[in-house]
Amino acid sequence: MRLYKLIPVMALMILLIGCTNQQMDYSQMFAKLDGEAITYKDVMIRYQISEENKQTFLKEEVTVTQAKEDGITITSEEITVRMKSTFPGETQQEMYGNIVERSFYEEQGEKLGMTPVTYFSMWNESYHTTESYVQAYVSKHFGSISEADDVSKWTQEVESHLDGLVETFMDSGRLVID
Repeated sequence: MRLYKLIPVMALMILLIGCTNQQMDYSQMFAKLDGEAITYKDVMIRYQISEENKQTFLKEEVTVTQAKEDGITITSEEITVRMKSTFPGETQQEMYGNIVERSFYEEQGEKLGMTPVTYFSMWNESYHTTESYVQAYVSKHFGSISEADDVSKWTQEVESHLDGLVETFMDSGRLVID
């Protein structure tokens, strides 16, 4: 009789274990920006997958798009300088070799089926390109944080503006989230 009562519990455990072992399809689209698909893999090039990170990624992508429309250009040389100032080395391999904590790059690379160095290279370029555009956009519209009289107020204004930019893109149909 006790075995009879355990069968539903065991079936539920097997079902839960099976569900947690399923691999996520990182090529799945979750949004479109100006008609271009944005996939979980796109997010994973910079972040671990979470709702907060997806929203951050979308805000960054919208800001980069708007920055380019505002005439902001960032050269590949500028991006290379930023990468080398953050991670010393002449090549991506050397830059990766100088990182002490590599678990993020190893885990993300494994999930995406690439070596940690390949993942780091993609992350490094994506991160520094995005940051360059975002910082240039913010500087153009709000000045530098070092010039702000009230840093907290400046930060709130920037965040509010960027959130509004995302809303504008959504309202106009340029950003569509599934």
